[in-house]
Amino acid sequence: MTTLRIAVASTPLTMTLDEAVPAALTAISEAGRLGAALVCLPETGLPGHRVQGRPVAST
Repeated sequence: MTTLRIAVASTPLTMTLDEAVPAALTAISEAGRLGAALVCLPETGLPGHRVQGRPVAST
């Protein structure tokens, strides 16, 4: 049977992609260094999701 090491990452809440992407890449790199073959990132790890209580911009 093959073993697959999976990592679950917890990244900081960021408001821009310029902050979020490096945080995700750091988490992925660290998980890989520790032997993970698959990394699960937070569902809202990349900005663009509607935040509860904040209005949606009209287009």
